[in-house]
Amino acid sequence: MGKEIAPRIPTIAAGPVWLVNKTDHLVASGPSRNKLRFLLGSLRIVGTLKKLDLARKLVYGKVPNSVSGLESLNLSYNHLRGQLPATKFSVSAFVGND
Repeated sequence: MGKEIAPRIPTIAAGPVWLVNKTDHLVASGPSRNKLRFLLGSLRIVGTLKKLDLARKLVYGKVPNSVSGLESLNLSYNHLRGQLPATKFSVSAFVGND
């Protein structure tokens, strides 16, 4: 029998925030089936971004005021803390945080 080779798992070497922050024309972001870990305040929310779904990730920090300009938001089940900014979103968008 030959040597067993483990499958290579793709990674984003610079991190998810770097990748998202490199665009000025992002409309929606909903990365699924992963455990992204980053400070939410470091994510640049561009004016073209309308939908952001980061539910059940490892996102931490405070929710920035810039989320109020989105049409759809789901930040549930992360590690977010602090006072929520005034938004039109229901409590379900933030449920399950620290």
